[in-house]
Amino acid sequence: MVAIVIILLAGIFSYNFEDLSRKEIYHNAVININQTSNTVEFLSQYVNGLLLQMSSEKAVTRLFASEKCDYTELMQSKKTLDMIRFTNDQIHSIYVYDQKQGMIFESCEHPQSFTGSMKTFYDEDFVERLSNIQEYKRYAPILRTIPVFSTSNPGNTTKVFTYLFFDSYSDRKCNVIAINVSTEWMNNALGYFQGNNADLRNMEIVNENGKVMFSQDKTQINERYSNREVLDKIDELDQNSGYFIIGKKGDSQLVTYVRSTKIGYEDWIFISTRDYQEVVAPIQQIKMALYGISAIMLIIAGVGFTILSRYFYNPVKLALAKAEQLEKEQEQTRLRDNQRYLKQLLEGDIAEEMQLIHENLHKRNITFDFSREMQLILVSFNSVDSLKRKYRNDYREKIKEARGYIDNKFQEMFEEFISVDWEDATAIYVVHIREESYQADYSRIERIFDLVSRELSDKMEGSVSMSLSSIGNSVKDLPYLLTEALEIQTYRYLYGTGVLLTPDKINISEAEEYEYPKGIEKKILSNLFGGKLEETNKAYNEFTSFLLTMPIPEIKISFLQLAYAIKYTSKDTTSEVSRILINFEHFFKKLQSLETILEVNHMFLNIFQEIGESVENQQKTKYDTLIDMVKKQTESDFGQVNFSIKDIADKVDMSSAYLGRLFKQQTGISFTEYLAKYRMDTACMMLLNTDKTINEISEQCGFANNTYFYLVFKKYLNCTPTQYRSNENS
Repeated sequence: MVAIVIILLAGIFSYNFEDLSRKEIYHNAVININQTSNTVEFLSQYVNGLLLQMSSEKAVTRLFASEKCDYTELMQSKKTLDMIRFTNDQIHSIYVYDQKQGMIFESCEHPQSFTGSMKTFYDEDFVERLSNIQEYKRYAPILRTIPVFSTSNPGNTTKVFTYLFFDSYSDRKCNVIAINVSTEWMNNALGYFQGNNADLRNMEIVNENGKVMFSQDKTQINERYSNREVLDKIDELDQNSGYFIIGKKGDSQLVTYVRSTKIGYEDWIFISTRDYQEVVAPIQQIKMALYGISAIMLIIAGVGFTILSRYFYNPVKLALAKAEQLEKEQEQTRLRDNQRYLKQLLEGDIAEEMQLIHENLHKRNITFDFSREMQLILVSFNSVDSLKRKYRNDYREKIKEARGYIDNKFQEMFEEFISVDWEDATAIYVVHIREESYQADYSRIERIFDLVSRELSDKMEGSVSMSLSSIGNSVKDLPYLLTEALEIQTYRYLYGTGVLLTPDKINISEAEEYEYPKGIEKKILSNLFGGKLEETNKAYNEFTSFLLTMPIPEIKISFLQLAYAIKYTSKDTTSEVSRILINFEHFFKKLQSLETILEVNHMFLNIFQEIGESVENQQKTKYDTLIDMVKKQTESDFGQVNFSIKDIADKVDMSSAYLGRLFKQQTGISFTEYLAKYRMDTACMMLLNTDKTINEISEQCGFANNTYFYLVFKKYLNCTPTQYRSNENS
């Protein structure tokens, strides 16, 4: 009876195995397609980040007021656009469109001209799209074929993804920034997944209009998708993801699809096709093998169960469990001893001869050959405090899980490696690497870094930084390699977290004396508390540029010194009430804990903005009071013939020229115009509301004589005082 039940279960299992396997293939394909979708989104986020950066660049925004740009400003703008384009060789060109002037500014490798009229711009497709720009999504790329300016091949074209950034300042204006990215960028980024995953080798991306956005066959990009039956079936299913089989039995295809849920890509469909017979073949083999294995297992299980249950089962089970537990404890002890010994080697506190070191390595079953060329890699988890807050008690388990993933990647890429837990969130890896084939070996480390970064970003929302030492030739070199990697790691402060740092990227100079830039500090403070925010930011940029020549500890100390200088200078000023300066201790502690210079710059720019607004409000109040005083003095003394701005300036101990400029800046007219208008307004009121003679009115309003009064009156009102009084009375 038991045998019959087992055979029936095996039959049912084999019957359903094909369907379960097909679903498993589908789920794996969906995971891989989603990973590809994340890569596409990452590329687009990077480009949209560039667009946002350019939208805040002063040199770029000046192009939206092109009638005010002189030649120097245009060249500076072009330099800014070229610099952004040079940072990524996949950026084909950048357009900046000023609707008010109808101008298009272009940065590309072979431009006809940096500036051009919209009417004559050679990219006619772009010009046509400007007329209905509001219909395009901000975060979605537009696949286009654009002309490439070339005197040798005037009909040459290329395919690009165009990303747009625009902002409507009124109903009639819409300035646009556009980045044209080569389709090779996406092809290169997705090429890795295609080459290493069978589920993705025949993957294509199609939009809702049936146009191919990406294909392994590059000639198909921007063309109609060839298999209309697949698109019709996807529309019929009307699901976010799924799979189905099309074609005849001998030539059928398993189609897996996923509709994108990313913002800006809602109309993209990721389609992967595989030969269904290739999928089914191993399942059929497994199906047949299951029956044979089930029968053999039934016979062995029956015999073994009978014997063991009668004589050995329980005692053997207990002995095996104890042996397994003892083996685990011994293995854990051995690993701890190995880690401790390797740490001693790295710290350089073992006074052993090479022969004895190799004997100890052999005794501990550490097979890594320290006599070959090697490189040390320091792997550090970033934002550790943030991870601790997020995962709390599970923090160490998460780190351990990530370490296991990193170990697996090193095991896949290198024949031999050793790993050492250095600190709570830092690990050390040592791998064999050869000077003559360094680039190929380094590419493997780069690939590990990319895979680990992607995995941690998806699973933990975290990242790692890697610091590489130079190449060593002996176990005695390990302490020096570690010291070098630790010093290189400090340069995350300049280059940011989540980066791969190598000795050739970092210029570690010998120790020397560095002088704090006191003169630049004075320039920052004088501009900051003088209300000149733009000049303050320029001086701060000069300050940070100077610091980049210093070692990292000197840079950090210099920033702290600048913070104290701002706090000290702010005393006895209205800026002392700044929210940041009031809570200065918190500001200072946070400044010390920041991991990158970008975060430091952000903090200082925030405090500059806050203090600048405080100083500006103080100056505005002072100016308003001064202008009110000028107007009141004018009301009382306007009847004096020789009354002028100098009379008021002398009373407040101020230059008359400065007071005159300040009055015009705040009111929009000069003091002379204001005084003349006030006198004329008063004269008109007296002509209408009093019986005084014109001579009396002229004298009381501060005019030197009647003739001059008549001339001024005629100029302003195009009539004489007598005519004015007569006309108004009638």
